[in-house]
Amino acid sequence: MVVGACATQRALPPTVVDINPRRGLTLSVDLNVTIFDGRISPSQSESLKSALFDQLKAAYPDVRVVRLSDASYYKDPTSNSVTIKIGIEAYNADFGSKVTAGIGTIGGVLVTGMVPEGTWNGLSALFVSIYDNRNGQELKRTTTISKLVSKSNMYGYATADAALREAYESTVRDLLFFTDAALMK
Repeated sequence: MVVGACATQRALPPTVVDINPRRGLTLSVDLNVTIFDGRISPSQSESLKSALFDQLKAAYPDVRVVRLSDASYYKDPTSNSVTIKIGIEAYNADFGSKVTAGIGTIGGVLVTGMVPEGTWNGLSALFVSIYDNRNGQELKRTTTISKLVSKSNMYGYATADAALREAYESTVRDLLFFTDAALMK
C-alpha cells in the first residue's frame, strides 16, 4: 500500500542557467516577450518572470529582445514581429511522503511493517506560444515544457532547492531549444 501526502511547499528565487549564447542568429525584427504567471499562489513571481526574460536576452545576444507588459499576453501579436508568450504553470518544490507497508515472514514468524520515505518534488512548467509574423506570414508554435525532479529528503530544504533548481534549469534549456527551432526557419 502506498500513501502520499503533501506537508510543505517551497519556491526559491530562480538561478541563472548556464547556456551557450546563440551567436550569429539575427532577426530583422524585435523579439517581443510577454510572461504571465498563471499560478494560484505565485511565489517568486516577479523574480521568475525577470529571470526567464534575462535568460532569453543572454541566449540571443545578436537579437533585440523586448519585454512587453503582462497585459500583452492576451493581446494579438503585432504584424511583422516575432512574439513569445510564456505562461508559468508551475514553479515550486513540494514535500511528499510515501509509506510502504509490507507483510512477510522472518524466521517463520509472520511480520508486518511500515517504511516511510520523505521526498521533495521540484516542478517547473511553462506553456509557450511563439508567433512568427515576419514577412506577412502568420506562424504559431505552441508547447508545454515541464520537468519533475524527485529527491529523497536527505538534506531538508537544501534537497528541495536542488530538486527545484534542476527542474527549472531543464525547462529553461528546453524553452531555448524550442525557441531556436521557431526562429531558425
